[in-house]
Amino acid sequence: MMMSRTQKKNKELVIHTDGACSGKNPGGVAAYGYLIERKDRTVREDYGVLKTGEGATNNFAEYMAPIKAFKWLKSSEERFEDIDKITLMSDSQLLVNQINGDWSVKSSNIVDLYEQLKTLINEFENKSISVEFTHIMREKNGRADGLAQTAIKDHRTLQKIKKKDERKVCPECGSEMVLREGKYGKFYGCTNYPECKQTEDHKE
Repeated sequence: MMMSRTQKKNKELVIHTDGACSGKNPGGVAAYGYLIERKDRTVREDYGVLKTGEGATNNFAEYMAPIKAFKWLKSSEERFEDIDKITLMSDSQLLVNQINGDWSVKSSNIVDLYEQLKTLINEFENKSISVEFTHIMREKNGRADGLAQTAIKDHRTLQKIKKKDERKVCPECGSEMVLREGKYGKFYGCTNYPECKQTEDHKE
């Protein structure tokens, strides 16, 4: 007896993933975002910063997004034991074409990620779950992109808070102290100068 289209859809998970790199690429802030749907209902959303500085690239983020999604599915497989198909949608041509075998993996920075993702895919396929990677246009991947961008915005906000908490405060008047250059080198001076002439040594 053949399954109806609705029955097939009930046994399918659709994953939208996206990676983003803000700032200098490479070397900026790499983040991921993904959402998992079943029967047009979102069962999981996740996002976060992957790394900053060296190694933080857009391609790194694009690969890590599906890796994060598949790892979560693997840890939650009891919830989806009746699933027989996973369709992953990404706006990264590099990711989709490399995973589908249409493009070769040339970058040494991607090889380990490629192998890690293929291993995860094989684990699902060995359980008779077909895995399909599909390329979609960026405008059709807005939710996943929004999650990745939210991760970057949250990171920036946290950095601003940390920077604010690290401000040097004048013990005399409570104003902020800033680093200045003087005749004898660098020192911290009160921004309330000349009303407040408090200074502190700067140690390199």
